[in-house]
Amino acid sequence: ALLDADGAIALGETWRNDSIVETTFHARAIGRSPAGVLTEVEGTAFRTGEHRFVLDPRDPLGTGFVLR
Repeated sequence: ALLDADGAIALGETWRNDSIVETTFHARAIGRSPAGVLTEVEGTAFRTGEHRFVLDPRDPLGTGFVLR
């Protein structure tokens, strides 16, 4: 979606990502709407972990943070 928004790839063009651990996935923007870009991703993935966030009303951070 970001590559499409930046004009780096055309709608429908496939982008290939090769990782440092020799895995590959293909992605493409297949449509646009006022809400955003519709994408399609092809490849294999495995869950490598999970995390549960808990809000504590006494926490001065408040309702949380943004992961980037």
